Amino acid sequence: MRGDLSGASWITFGTLFGQAVVFFATPTLASMYGPDAFGAAAIFLAVASVIAPLLTFRLELLLPTAGDGEVRWINRRANVLVITGATIFSVLYYFVFSPGWVASVAFWFAASSIAAGFITTQLLVRLRGFKALGVGKTANGVGQVGVQVPIGLNYPSFKGMEVGFAFGYVAAWAIQRFSLRAISSAATMTRSRKQAIFRAALKLTIAGLVNGLSVWGILFALTMFHSSNDVGIFSVVQRLVVTPAGLLTASLLPVVTGGIAVAVRSGSSPLLTIRRWLIWLAPAAVLVLLVLLLVPGGFLVAILGPEYSGADEYLRALAPMIAAQMIAGPLGQALVAMGGTTAQLIWDIVRFGVLVLTALVTGYLGADPVTMTAVMSAVYALCYASFVCTAYCMARVRK
Repeated sequence: MRGDLSGASWITFGTLFGQAVVFFATPTLASMYGPDAFGAAAIFLAVASVIAPLLTFRLELLLPTAGDGEVRWINRRANVLVITGATIFSVLYYFVFSPGWVASVAFWFAASSIAAGFITTQLLVRLRGFKALGVGKTANGVGQVGVQVPIGLNYPSFKGMEVGFAFGYVAAWAIQRFSLRAISSAATMTRSRKQAIFRAALKLTIAGLVNGLSVWGILFALTMFHSSNDVGIFSVVQRLVVTPAGLLTASLLPVVTGGIAVAVRSGSSPLLTIRRWLIWLAPAAVLVLLVLLLVPGGFLVAILGPEYSGADEYLRALAPMIAAQMIAGPLGQALVAMGGTTAQLIWDIVRFGVLVLTALVTGYLGADPVTMTAVMSAVYALCYASFVCTAYCMARVRK
């Protein structure tokens, strides 16, 4: 546990510094770009994040528990898929959204670097390279803002936000990639073993797709039923609150996953690891829930300006989801690490279906954007609670 906390401290510090830069720059960026540009850039990032799991075919999730001889084979094929898939999807992005060549090139870099970052993250988790993960988190935040601010001063278009997103993710991937040691030579693998790997990856890919759509579910729902201004206000609140709250997940997910994977590989039970982390996470989540619910009205509007009227209501609406995510997020790959790829797939599909149904019902009933956000936030919280219970029960069975 002490080693896990040491690893978490590296990732926490790096993520905290990077997200602090993003957090403190957000009011300035919001003033420069405005709600509409923020909304367009949020959709850009959401689409890139949703397709990223498709680019790797989720092969990277098999790296922490793969045999030493299988790592090189999985790594090579995942990277080839990333380059090929990013090119195809960038062309589609150009013709479907017509954003211009600058935004399309930025989309290629954003999508490919997010996906390639998945691979390097799992390799570093396997090697316990938490320091490099922390530095990469810092580079992401600093890189984004370092590009978005100067572009916004001279050309406050959504394209400036998008180029900044791409630069940040490329910087994070580059640091992680060049921190990796040489990967051992690939072992001779049987055809049946390769087929088993791709069968497992297929389940994870479907799960990754529906998970990506679910993570950005509120943004997509608001895009369908409400104005770009509403989407922009929500995206700024998301950047200010959900992103910093995601610090805990980003910091602890690789550490918790690594601890569970070590237990599985050694033949011991991961139940103790899960219990220890839940004891730390639950009180922190309750505290955050209370703070968000008690934020005085007008607080965010005073920071962002009158064009962001309603931001405080979005903040309170998101409180249940954020608190539940703080508990479930660090355990996000627990089912996969314990060999429960089918359970992960079923949970992701059920959550996706429930969220789609919720979005459609609230949308067609004419719910205002804040009410839609509040209802979907409560549904998210229930889904995360069910995930934690599933992971805990699976760990008990393996005891």
